[in-house]
Amino acid sequence: MPLISVVSSEPDVGSAFTVYLPRAKEEIEATGPSVTHERSTVGNETILIVEDQDPVRELMTRILTAKGYTVLQARNGQEALERIEQQEGPIQMVVTDVVMPEMGGREFVARLKTVCPHAKVLYVSGYPFDSLAEEGSIDPAAPFLRKPFKPTELTSMVRQELDAAASER
Repeated sequence: MPLISVVSSEPDVGSAFTVYLPRAKEEIEATGPSVTHERSTVGNETILIVEDQDPVRELMTRILTAKGYTVLQARNGQEALERIEQQEGPIQMVVTDVVMPEMGGREFVARLKTVCPHAKVLYVSGYPFDSLAEEGSIDPAAPFLRKPFKPTELTSMVRQELDAAASER
């Protein structure tokens, strides 16, 4: 049976597309997913997560720890600055919420850069990037991940930013 397609369209009603495909004559063998060469998302860097929602902070910690990162946590910007002072080794990256009580992400990052100037920053928020940038809550050029996100999105973005930092040196 050859490929047959039927198209019908009526004003104010819409369009319908019907495609008839020939039936396979023999059983088709299922194959597994194709092998992709994805960039590794594992690492050994130290990452500080600044997030006021406990479940979100804990989830990000589990995701990144499973990939080999050392993860520090803080509930807000002030707690994060105190955590940085206590930290003996370098912190390569900070993943921070934008909208938090006491000290928002942008203010925290401005203060972070005075004590930890080489740390990469990844902003996360449930608010749309455009509205945050318009109101000045985030630098329009900053790396940003919208909540909710998939674990692979977080690990890919973290690795991408850390690799970019390494290539800048």
